[in-house]
Amino acid sequence: MKKLLSSFIFLILCLSYGFSQIKVLSPEEGNWSNMQPLVIDNSDGAEYFYSLNGSDPKTSGFAYDGPVLIDVTGDIELRIAKGGKRKEEVTIRYTVNEDNGSGKSYSSFISRFYNSGILSYSGGVLSIPESLEYSFGSAPYSFIEGRDLEISLDNLLQRYIPCTFYDKNDNKYYRCVVQTIAQKQGLFARKNLPFEIKDWNIIIIKDNNYIYKIDDQYWELPVNYQTIDRTKPHVISWQSIAYEQGNPIESYTIPPLPKIKQTLTEDETIVFSIDGDESYAMSILSGSSKEYQELYRKFSIDAFYGECLEGELELGIFSNSVYQGTIKQKYRLNKRPPVKPVITVSNSSFYMREDLKVTVTAEKGSELYYTVSEPYILDENNINSYADVKDDDLVMNGYKKSSRNSIVINLKADEKGAAYYKIKAYSKAEGNVSKETEYSVVIDQYNYYYDEESTAELSNGTITAPFKSFDELLSNLNKGRFAKVKIKGKMHISQAQNVLLSNCEFLNKENAEIIFENGANLTVKSASLVIRDCTIICSQKNQYFETKNTALFKLENSVIDLIDCIINTDFSVFSVFIDAYKSVVNVSNSIAAVVSENFITFINGIKTNVTINNSTINVVSKTAIIICENGGNINIKNNSFKVTGQKGRFAEFTSVSGNFTGNKLNAEIEHSGNFIAVYTDSKSTLNENGNEHYGY
Repeated sequence: MKKLLSSFIFLILCLSYGFSQIKVLSPEEGNWSNMQPLVIDNSDGAEYFYSLNGSDPKTSGFAYDGPVLIDVTGDIELRIAKGGKRKEEVTIRYTVNEDNGSGKSYSSFISRFYNSGILSYSGGVLSIPESLEYSFGSAPYSFIEGRDLEISLDNLLQRYIPCTFYDKNDNKYYRCVVQTIAQKQGLFARKNLPFEIKDWNIIIIKDNNYIYKIDDQYWELPVNYQTIDRTKPHVISWQSIAYEQGNPIESYTIPPLPKIKQTLTEDETIVFSIDGDESYAMSILSGSSKEYQELYRKFSIDAFYGECLEGELELGIFSNSVYQGTIKQKYRLNKRPPVKPVITVSNSSFYMREDLKVTVTAEKGSELYYTVSEPYILDENNINSYADVKDDDLVMNGYKKSSRNSIVINLKADEKGAAYYKIKAYSKAEGNVSKETEYSVVIDQYNYYYDEESTAELSNGTITAPFKSFDELLSNLNKGRFAKVKIKGKMHISQAQNVLLSNCEFLNKENAEIIFENGANLTVKSASLVIRDCTIICSQKNQYFETKNTALFKLENSVIDLIDCIINTDFSVFSVFIDAYKSVVNVSNSIAAVVSENFITFINGIKTNVTINNSTINVVSKTAIIICENGGNINIKNNSFKVTGQKGRFAEFTSVSGNFTGNKLNAEIEHSGNFIAVYTDSKSTLNENGNEHYGY
């Protein structure tokens, strides 16, 4: 036999749990670690049927007559149909993989509902373990850390509340229905009178053995009903229709229609009371019998923290224990913090190359508050230091209220370096505040990583996904204005001609070697290139130089800095290490050994400024020259130069000015008598003090 859930009032939760016209409190779609109860709001008196294998519930299902545990695991297809000619049906698909939480700190709590799906609450403290998060109602969930929950003992609202528990460490979800049972006791007194009041203003005579009058009207025989004005009090009197001397006259005062007051207490409990004389009391309509039972002068509705209640009570009003009529009262009690805002980005990587759009969205119906930090520039020597950034390090602007529940925030790269950003947001609804959500990102258009041995599937030049080929690196470098490239291991340059168009710096992250393969060179155009603490190698005979007088590095209106480098090149026939036009060449604290068969020049410059300090440079070829400079300024100090070959010199300067001082010049030349160690033309102005010559 189908029946209503006796004495329980189903509520419309702030979060919808209904599907179509069938209101299902449990189960819900999802993956659950416990078997689920079936709980349907059947307060409408309708019949409901259900099946568990996808079959038609009305023809091969079960009749629903109260909460029941669906004792099934695995993938479940639950179909629920409402009785009647009109087709109303809903299908819920969910999965159960049983896990009773054995060994977990919350296992004893889970055991309270694990075998029934129902968690009973009849007052006192409902203690949810801190190792679990909970959320009342249905998705979207607003999870709250486990805590002690309690509702007022004056609460009269009995209900079933869906509740989800989440173990975030093991990513497990449990779900049950919390059954609240009222504890407050009222009065059962009723007064038996020969008439009844219906819909407030209709008097219906039940006993024809009396004559009646209302107020100062004449006595009259019983009539079926009489209408009265309930804005003021009335007195109804009656006495036996068989008149005798001394027959008693009885009376009852019908009071005016009262008003129901709702008061919200400091602890957020709704108190219902009657704004009328002391004779009034009220009762909540409940059960399938639709009868009013206990009477109260006032009572409360309370909710757990995390709940949102919204509904309508049908209150029966009594005066001196006599039923007067019904008053419906809508109510809303929201103790549910909204779901924390959701942050979405177009790219999920924590380390970004491009400007980024971040969308922050709050739950519908809630207000969105957000704050964005000023860019925090990370230490360039430890770009991975974002892990150590604390909130105290950041300049966080005050929270702003968005005019909508969704906002797009644009985060931009900072020319000062790798910029760390943090976004914080929370939502607010009816005074309830959500948990805060955070998002952090590094936007860096300037720091790149290179590792040919990286196992990352994708390469974007970040520390977790470094570039693995020079071609890929170069194409990305040329998209920006400046970049620092941290090289781990070998970086092979294989393409014959490579053109660098942006300012960049090559740094040694770990055993960095820049290796030019056969035929490869690098041209720098209107840009600057710094190579620091790296080894530069051309380890094989570079066939590209057999017939062409070109250079490993070629500068056009550019700058090159070689700092703390080791250079080891082996060319064929004709070769130049650096060929510069209207540029700047700086070499410091470096060691170079440059070899060629027929001709070698370490630096060949036209209208170029050259600085070499504290370096050791050896050139070996049939004809060997360290520096050829036509026009420009030089500042060459405190170096050790060695020239080895059939013929050669340390420098040839034409129209050059500057300093060539404090250098040790060592030559092993077969025909040294025919050459000047440092050649200068008449247009050059050169300071050559303090140089030491050997071999000439």
